[in-house]
Amino acid sequence: MRGLFIVCALTLCLPALAVNPAPGAENTAPSRQQTAPPTDARELLDTLLRADRVEVEQQDEAKSLFEQGAAREPGDGRWSAGLALIARVQGDGEAAMSHGRDAVRLSPEDADAHYQLGSALFAGLRGASMLKAASLSREGREAYERAVELDPEHERAHFSLMMYYAFAPRIAGGNPLRAFEHAELLLAMPDGVYFGHIGHALLAAKDEDWMLMRRHYDLAEEAARSDEERRQALLSHASNLMRQKGDHAAAIPLLERALVLAPEDAGLWRMLGDARREAKKCGDAVEAYRRSLAINNASGSAQFNIAKCLEDLGRNGDALREYTVFVERFPDDAQVREARRRIRALQPRRR
Repeated sequence: MRGLFIVCALTLCLPALAVNPAPGAENTAPSRQQTAPPTDARELLDTLLRADRVEVEQQDEAKSLFEQGAAREPGDGRWSAGLALIARVQGDGEAAMSHGRDAVRLSPEDADAHYQLGSALFAGLRGASMLKAASLSREGREAYERAVELDPEHERAHFSLMMYYAFAPRIAGGNPLRAFEHAELLLAMPDGVYFGHIGHALLAAKDEDWMLMRRHYDLAEEAARSDEERRQALLSHASNLMRQKGDHAAAIPLLERALVLAPEDAGLWRMLGDARREAKKCGDAVEAYRRSLAINNASGSAQFNIAKCLEDLGRNGDALREYTVFVERFPDDAQVREARRRIRALQPRRR
Protein backbone atom coordinates (compact mmCIF):
# COMPACT_ATOMS: atom_id res chain seq x y z
CA MET A 1 0.00 0.00 0.00
CA ARG A 2 2.86 2.38 0.78
CA GLY A 3 4.23 1.93 -2.76
CA LEU A 4 0.81 2.52 -4.29
CA PHE A 5 0.40 5.75 -2.29
CA ILE A 6 3.75 7.05 -3.51
CA VAL A 7 2.97 6.25 -7.13
CA CYS A 8 -0.49 7.82 -7.01
CA ALA A 9 0.85 10.99 -5.40
CA LEU A 10 3.65 11.35 -7.91
CA THR A 11 1.36 10.66 -10.85
CA LEU A 12 -1.05 13.36 -9.70
CA CYS A 13 1.51 15.99 -8.70
CA LEU A 14 4.40 15.74 -11.10
CA PRO A 15 3.31 15.56 -14.75
CA ALA A 16 3.62 19.35 -14.97
CA LEU A 17 7.37 18.87 -14.70
CA ALA A 18 7.57 16.93 -17.89
CA VAL A 19 4.84 17.70 -20.37
CA ASN A 20 4.67 20.73 -22.61
CA PRO A 21 1.00 21.63 -22.92
CA ALA A 22 -0.96 22.63 -25.92
CA PRO A 23 -1.48 26.40 -26.07
CA GLY A 24 -3.71 27.55 -23.26
CA ALA A 25 -3.27 24.50 -21.10
CA GLU A 26 -2.66 25.12 -17.41
CA ASN A 27 1.00 24.55 -17.10
CA THR A 28 3.01 25.99 -14.25
CA ALA A 29 6.48 25.06 -15.47
CA PRO A 30 7.80 28.05 -17.43
CA SER A 31 9.94 27.85 -20.54
CA ARG A 32 12.67 30.21 -21.70
CA GLN A 33 12.28 31.12 -25.37
CA GLN A 34 14.70 32.61 -27.86
CA THR A 35 13.47 35.40 -30.12
CA ALA A 36 15.86 35.14 -33.08
CA PRO A 37 14.95 32.41 -35.61
CA PRO A 38 17.59 29.67 -35.91
CA THR A 39 19.60 29.48 -39.11
CA ASP A 40 20.68 25.83 -39.15
CA ALA A 41 20.00 22.46 -37.54
CA ARG A 42 22.51 22.90 -34.72
CA GLU A 43 21.19 26.33 -33.83
CA LEU A 44 17.62 25.01 -33.95
CA LEU A 45 18.63 22.17 -31.64
CA ASP A 46 20.23 24.51 -29.10
CA THR A 47 17.29 26.93 -29.30
CA LEU A 48 14.65 24.27 -28.67
CA LEU A 49 16.61 22.61 -25.88
CA ARG A 50 16.96 25.98 -24.18
CA ALA A 51 13.27 26.78 -24.63
CA ASP A 52 12.20 23.23 -23.68
CA ARG A 53 9.33 23.77 -26.07
CA VAL A 54 8.54 22.90 -29.69
CA GLU A 55 5.68 24.58 -31.51
CA VAL A 56 3.41 22.28 -33.50
CA GLU A 57 4.46 23.77 -36.82
CA GLN A 58 8.14 23.13 -36.00
CA GLN A 59 7.89 19.51 -34.92
CA ASP A 60 8.11 17.61 -38.21
CA GLU A 61 10.96 19.69 -39.60
CA ALA A 62 12.89 19.61 -36.32
CA LYS A 63 12.50 15.86 -35.99
CA SER A 64 13.80 15.31 -39.52
CA LEU A 65 16.78 17.62 -38.97
CA PHE A 66 17.66 16.02 -35.64
CA GLU A 67 17.45 12.51 -37.09
CA GLN A 68 19.81 13.61 -39.86
CA GLY A 69 22.12 15.15 -37.27
CA ALA A 70 22.15 11.94 -35.22
CA ALA A 71 23.02 9.93 -38.33
CA ARG A 72 25.74 12.40 -39.29
CA GLU A 73 27.20 12.67 -35.75
CA PRO A 74 26.28 9.39 -34.02
CA GLY A 75 28.44 10.15 -31.00
CA ASP A 76 26.69 13.43 -30.11
CA GLY A 77 23.91 12.85 -27.60
CA ARG A 78 22.42 16.33 -27.99
CA TRP A 79 20.65 15.19 -31.15
CA SER A 80 19.03 12.42 -29.11
CA ALA A 81 18.12 14.99 -26.43
CA GLY A 82 16.33 17.02 -29.10
CA LEU A 83 14.49 13.93 -30.32
CA ALA A 84 13.50 13.17 -26.70
CA LEU A 85 12.01 16.65 -26.39
CA ILE A 86 10.00 16.28 -29.62
CA ALA A 87 8.73 12.82 -28.65
CA ARG A 88 7.67 14.14 -25.24
CA VAL A 89 5.69 17.10 -26.55
CA GLN A 90 4.04 14.76 -29.06
CA GLY A 91 2.96 12.45 -26.24
CA ASP A 92 5.18 9.49 -27.18
CA GLY A 93 6.53 8.65 -23.74
CA GLU A 94 8.34 5.45 -24.70
CA ALA A 95 10.22 7.15 -27.54
CA ALA A 96 11.05 10.10 -25.28
CA MET A 97 12.56 7.82 -22.64
CA SER A 98 14.49 5.85 -25.26
CA HIS A 99 15.96 8.99 -26.83
CA GLY A 100 16.66 10.45 -23.39
CA ARG A 101 18.64 7.39 -22.33
CA ASP A 102 20.54 7.49 -25.62
CA ALA A 103 21.36 11.16 -24.99
CA VAL A 104 22.80 10.43 -21.54
CA ARG A 105 24.71 7.39 -22.77
CA LEU A 106 26.31 9.31 -25.63
CA SER A 107 26.87 12.61 -23.79
CA PRO A 108 27.06 11.80 -20.06
CA GLU A 109 28.51 15.23 -19.22
CA ASP A 110 25.75 17.21 -20.95
CA ALA A 111 23.27 18.76 -18.50
CA ASP A 112 20.54 19.14 -21.14
CA ALA A 113 20.74 15.41 -21.88
CA HIS A 114 20.07 14.57 -18.23
CA TYR A 115 17.31 17.16 -18.01
CA GLN A 116 15.53 15.75 -21.07
CA LEU A 117 15.85 12.23 -19.67
CA GLY A 118 14.34 13.36 -16.36
CA SER A 119 11.44 15.08 -18.09
CA ALA A 120 10.80 12.04 -20.29
CA LEU A 121 10.77 9.77 -17.25
CA PHE A 122 8.24 11.90 -15.39
CA ALA A 123 6.11 12.09 -18.52
CA GLY A 124 6.08 8.28 -18.48
CA LEU A 125 4.50 8.06 -15.02
CA ARG A 126 0.93 8.05 -16.27
CA GLY A 127 -0.21 4.57 -17.16
CA ALA A 128 2.85 2.90 -15.64
CA SER A 129 2.53 0.01 -13.21
CA MET A 130 3.13 0.67 -9.52
CA LEU A 131 6.66 -0.71 -9.49
CA LYS A 132 7.62 0.91 -12.79
CA ALA A 133 6.28 4.31 -11.75
CA ALA A 134 8.26 4.22 -8.50
CA SER A 135 11.40 3.39 -10.47
CA LEU A 136 10.73 6.10 -13.08
CA SER A 137 10.19 8.81 -10.47
CA ARG A 138 13.39 7.93 -8.65
CA GLU A 139 15.39 7.83 -11.89
CA GLY A 140 13.80 11.09 -13.03
CA ARG A 141 14.75 12.94 -9.85
CA GLU A 142 18.30 11.59 -10.11
CA ALA A 143 18.50 12.82 -13.71
CA TYR A 144 17.46 16.33 -12.66
CA GLU A 145 19.98 16.27 -9.81
CA ARG A 146 22.73 15.21 -12.21
CA ALA A 147 21.78 18.05 -14.57
CA VAL A 148 22.22 20.53 -11.69
CA GLU A 149 25.57 18.98 -10.76
CA LEU A 150 26.81 19.43 -14.32
CA ASP A 151 25.35 22.90 -14.72
CA PRO A 152 24.62 24.62 -11.37
CA GLU A 153 22.68 27.34 -13.24
CA HIS A 154 20.41 25.01 -15.21
CA GLU A 155 17.23 26.88 -14.32
CA ARG A 156 14.76 24.33 -15.68
CA ALA A 157 16.36 21.48 -13.71
CA HIS A 158 16.29 23.59 -10.54
CA PHE A 159 12.65 24.48 -11.20
CA SER A 160 11.74 20.83 -11.77
CA LEU A 161 13.45 19.78 -8.55
CA MET A 162 11.64 22.60 -6.75
CA MET A 163 8.34 21.20 -8.04
CA TYR A 164 9.29 17.68 -7.02
CA TYR A 165 10.26 18.60 -3.47
CA ALA A 166 7.26 20.92 -3.08
CA PHE A 167 4.48 18.63 -4.27
CA ALA A 168 5.67 15.07 -3.72
CA PRO A 169 4.61 13.66 -0.32
CA ARG A 170 7.37 13.27 2.26
CA ILE A 171 7.16 9.50 1.98
CA ALA A 172 8.16 9.87 -1.69
CA GLY A 173 10.95 12.37 -1.07
CA GLY A 174 8.98 15.61 -0.74
CA ASN A 175 10.82 18.27 1.24
CA PRO A 176 9.41 21.83 1.52
CA LEU A 177 12.74 23.21 2.73
CA ARG A 178 14.60 21.87 -0.30
CA ALA A 179 11.86 23.25 -2.55
CA PHE A 180 12.38 26.69 -1.01
CA GLU A 181 16.15 26.38 -1.42
CA HIS A 182 15.84 25.65 -5.15
CA ALA A 183 13.52 28.65 -5.59
CA GLU A 184 16.07 30.84 -3.79
CA LEU A 185 18.89 29.49 -5.95
CA LEU A 186 16.90 30.44 -9.03
CA LEU A 187 16.49 34.01 -7.79
CA ALA A 188 20.28 34.28 -7.50
CA MET A 189 20.86 33.27 -11.15
CA PRO A 190 20.97 35.91 -13.91
CA ASP A 191 18.61 33.81 -16.06
CA GLY A 192 16.68 32.31 -13.16
CA VAL A 193 14.87 35.27 -11.60
CA TYR A 194 11.65 34.68 -13.54
CA PHE A 195 11.69 30.97 -12.68
CA GLY A 196 12.45 31.74 -9.03
CA HIS A 197 9.47 34.06 -8.64
CA ILE A 198 7.16 31.57 -10.37
CA GLY A 199 8.46 28.90 -8.00
CA HIS A 200 7.92 31.05 -4.91
CA ALA A 201 4.42 31.93 -6.15
CA LEU A 202 3.55 28.24 -6.45
CA LEU A 203 4.92 27.54 -2.98
CA ALA A 204 2.87 30.43 -1.57
CA ALA A 205 -0.26 29.13 -3.30
CA LYS A 206 0.36 25.71 -1.78
CA ASP A 207 0.47 27.38 1.65
CA GLU A 208 -2.58 29.53 0.77
CA ASP A 209 -0.58 32.71 1.35
CA TRP A 210 -2.41 34.69 -1.32
CA MET A 211 -0.71 38.04 -0.76
CA LEU A 212 2.74 36.49 -1.09
CA MET A 213 1.59 34.53 -4.14
CA ARG A 214 0.41 37.72 -5.85
CA ARG A 215 3.64 39.53 -5.00
CA HIS A 216 5.79 36.84 -6.61
CA TYR A 217 3.59 36.60 -9.71
CA ASP A 218 3.86 40.38 -10.13
CA LEU A 219 7.65 40.13 -9.80
CA ALA A 220 7.69 37.25 -12.30
CA GLU A 221 5.91 39.45 -14.83
CA GLU A 222 8.50 42.18 -14.27
CA ALA A 223 11.33 39.66 -14.76
CA ALA A 224 9.80 38.10 -17.90
CA ARG A 225 11.92 38.43 -21.02
CA SER A 226 9.19 37.74 -23.56
CA ASP A 227 5.45 37.99 -24.07
CA GLU A 228 5.29 34.20 -23.81
CA GLU A 229 6.78 34.28 -20.31
CA ARG A 230 4.38 37.04 -19.29
CA ARG A 231 1.50 34.95 -20.66
CA GLN A 232 2.67 31.94 -18.67
CA ALA A 233 2.92 33.97 -15.46
CA LEU A 234 -0.58 35.37 -15.94
CA LEU A 235 -1.96 31.93 -16.77
CA SER A 236 -0.33 30.31 -13.74
CA HIS A 237 -1.59 33.12 -11.48
CA ALA A 238 -5.14 32.82 -12.82
CA SER A 239 -5.07 29.03 -12.54
CA ASN A 240 -4.12 29.17 -8.86
CA LEU A 241 -6.79 31.77 -8.14
CA MET A 242 -9.40 29.54 -9.76
CA ARG A 243 -8.30 26.11 -8.58
CA GLN A 244 -6.64 26.80 -5.25
CA LYS A 245 -8.37 29.91 -3.91
CA GLY A 246 -11.69 29.61 -5.74
CA ASP A 247 -11.63 33.32 -6.66
CA HIS A 248 -12.80 33.19 -10.26
CA ALA A 249 -13.65 36.88 -10.43
CA ALA A 250 -10.05 37.83 -9.61
CA ALA A 251 -8.78 35.52 -12.37
CA ILE A 252 -10.82 37.23 -15.10
CA PRO A 253 -8.64 40.35 -15.60
CA LEU A 254 -5.49 38.22 -15.58
CA LEU A 255 -6.85 35.99 -18.34
CA GLU A 256 -8.00 39.01 -20.32
CA ARG A 257 -4.47 40.42 -20.13
CA ALA A 258 -3.04 37.06 -21.21
CA LEU A 259 -5.34 37.06 -24.22
CA VAL A 260 -3.96 40.42 -25.33
CA LEU A 261 -0.64 38.59 -25.65
CA ALA A 262 -2.12 35.45 -27.27
CA PRO A 263 -5.48 36.32 -28.87
CA GLU A 264 -5.62 33.10 -30.91
CA ASP A 265 -5.22 30.79 -27.91
CA ALA A 266 -8.40 28.70 -27.82
CA GLY A 267 -7.55 27.22 -24.43
CA LEU A 268 -7.19 30.66 -22.86
CA TRP A 269 -10.59 31.73 -24.22
CA ARG A 270 -12.12 28.55 -22.80
CA MET A 271 -10.49 29.18 -19.43
CA LEU A 272 -11.80 32.76 -19.47
CA GLY A 273 -15.26 31.34 -20.18
CA ASP A 274 -14.93 29.05 -17.16
CA ALA A 275 -13.87 31.94 -14.92
CA ARG A 276 -16.73 34.14 -16.10
CA ARG A 277 -19.27 31.32 -15.71
CA GLU A 278 -18.16 30.58 -12.14
CA ALA A 279 -18.29 34.33 -11.40
CA LYS A 280 -21.95 34.33 -12.55
CA LYS A 281 -21.19 36.35 -15.69
CA CYS A 282 -22.88 33.92 -18.05
CA GLY A 283 -23.43 36.33 -20.94
CA ASP A 284 -19.74 37.17 -21.07
CA ALA A 285 -18.88 33.49 -20.61
CA VAL A 286 -20.87 32.55 -23.73
CA GLU A 287 -18.90 35.10 -25.73
CA ALA A 288 -15.58 33.62 -24.52
CA TYR A 289 -16.66 30.05 -25.27
CA ARG A 290 -17.73 31.05 -28.77
CA ARG A 291 -14.36 32.69 -29.37
CA SER A 292 -12.68 29.46 -28.25
CA LEU A 293 -14.77 27.36 -30.63
CA ALA A 294 -14.12 29.77 -33.50
CA ILE A 295 -10.40 29.04 -33.10
CA ASN A 296 -10.69 25.33 -32.30
CA ASN A 297 -14.10 23.72 -32.79
CA ALA A 298 -13.04 20.43 -31.19
CA SER A 299 -13.79 21.49 -27.61
CA GLY A 300 -16.81 19.63 -26.31
CA SER A 301 -16.61 21.35 -22.93
CA ALA A 302 -16.91 24.81 -24.52
CA GLN A 303 -19.97 23.74 -26.52
CA PHE A 304 -21.63 22.15 -23.47
CA ASN A 305 -20.94 25.19 -21.31
CA ILE A 306 -22.47 27.52 -23.89
CA ALA A 307 -25.71 25.56 -23.54
CA LYS A 308 -25.46 25.52 -19.75
CA CYS A 309 -24.89 29.29 -19.58
CA LEU A 310 -27.80 30.00 -21.90
CA GLU A 311 -30.04 27.85 -19.71
CA ASP A 312 -28.84 29.73 -16.63
CA LEU A 313 -29.75 32.98 -18.41
CA GLY A 314 -33.28 31.68 -18.99
CA ARG A 315 -32.80 31.43 -22.76
CA ASN A 316 -34.21 27.93 -22.87
CA GLY A 317 -34.83 27.77 -26.61
CA ASP A 318 -31.24 28.75 -27.37
CA ALA A 319 -29.99 26.35 -24.71
CA LEU A 320 -32.00 23.49 -26.22
CA ARG A 321 -30.45 24.16 -29.62
CA GLU A 322 -26.91 24.26 -28.21
CA TYR A 323 -27.38 21.07 -26.18
CA THR A 324 -28.60 19.36 -29.36
CA VAL A 325 -25.55 20.58 -31.29
CA PHE A 326 -23.34 19.26 -28.48
CA VAL A 327 -24.89 15.78 -28.55
CA GLU A 328 -24.63 15.58 -32.34
CA ARG A 329 -21.03 16.80 -32.55
CA PHE A 330 -19.59 15.12 -29.45
CA PRO A 331 -21.47 11.81 -29.05
CA ASP A 332 -18.67 10.21 -27.00
CA ASP A 333 -18.23 13.08 -24.54
CA ALA A 334 -18.73 12.28 -20.85
CA GLN A 335 -21.35 15.06 -20.61
CA VAL A 336 -23.65 13.60 -23.28
CA ARG A 337 -25.93 11.88 -20.76
CA GLU A 338 -26.45 15.14 -18.87
CA ALA A 339 -27.02 17.02 -22.14
CA ARG A 340 -29.73 14.56 -23.18
CA ARG A 341 -31.36 14.93 -19.78
CA ARG A 342 -31.42 18.71 -20.21
CA ILE A 343 -32.81 18.36 -23.74
CA ARG A 344 -35.73 16.31 -22.42
CA ALA A 345 -36.34 18.84 -19.65
CA LEU A 346 -36.27 21.83 -22.03
CA GLN A 347 -38.39 20.39 -24.83
CA PRO A 348 -41.87 21.97 -25.01
CA ARG A 349 -44.47 19.73 -23.44
CA ARG A 350 -47.21 18.44 -25.68
CA ARG A 351 -50.76 19.21 -24.62
